[in-house]
Amino acid sequence: DKVLTATFGESRWDHFHTGIDIGGGAQVVRPVDSGEIIFISSENSNTNALSYGLGSFLVVEHDQGIRSLYAHLELSESIAKADPEFVDVDENMAIGRIGDTGASLGKHLHLEIIDVELGSYVNPLVVLPSLRDSIAPTIKRLLVATSQTDLPQPLNWGQRVASDEYRLLVELYDLSEHVAYFCPMAPYK
Repeated sequence: DKVLTATFGESRWDHFHTGIDIGGGAQVVRPVDSGEIIFISSENSNTNALSYGLGSFLVVEHDQGIRSLYAHLELSESIAKADPEFVDVDENMAIGRIGDTGASLGKHLHLEIIDVELGSYVNPLVVLPSLRDSIAPTIKRLLVATSQTDLPQPLNWGQRVASDEYRLLVELYDLSEHVAYFCPMAPYK
């Protein structure tokens, strides 16, 4: 069973999480859509210095300038030996298994969706089938700042505020029922 263990947009200690992480054991990984593999890096290759932390990974180019990146893989033998310029894939083809390569705390797939034309990352949860989630996000704290004050002030539940233009800052996180330790994730909905 596939489980979400990290979400898009998490503020990590040293970076913005540009994809999602999916756990659930050494399951087969298939592309999100048909396309062409344009880059393959094996953890044991010389090119891995380019991909610090991703371990064995590959990039698939899809129609309309969209790319998908699959990291921490155990690459399938046929893919690992392939010349990426000649590998067409479809959503039914196994490209590897969920692995533990690179900077990883356990078996998981790191999946990124990249809009090359816009030069931006896309939340993969927008394009994937929905995953079960039975825990609502936790709102830890609300802060407001008015046009007269630059510093946000705490806002308590039920507190009334005067009519004005406000900046609202929300400190919130989501937890996964599938992760035993405290691992706050960025909420999606």
